[in-house]
Amino acid sequence: MSARAEFEFAFERPEHWETSGHLREALRLLGIYTAGTFSLWQLAGPAKASCRAHIATALAGRKVPQSKAGVSALRDSFYACLRPAGDCIAAREDGFRALAGQFLLSAQARGEAAR
Repeated sequence: MSARAEFEFAFERPEHWETSGHLREALRLLGIYTAGTFSLWQLAGPAKASCRAHIATALAGRKVPQSKAGVSALRDSFYACLRPAGDCIAAREDGFRALAGQFLLSAQARGEAAR
């Protein structure tokens, strides 16, 4: 099983991910670790491996080792949940950052993101 498939999951209907505590917590952590930019590439490299593993664990809802939490695996898992639109990688990355910010803002407005 590939590292990406190890913790990747997707929901069949959008209402499931909107109420997903795992996705909400993973996006909250991503926002913290990237200073609100939601750029996954800021977490590249060995110095940020523990940050990626923390986010992957929150997203999967179970322990994910650092060796299975690469930037590409995180990206693929987040994209499976949020499904950003775009015909090229740059467009999808921009769409993901926008969706991530909107998701957290809507969760905060509903009072779900507070811990």
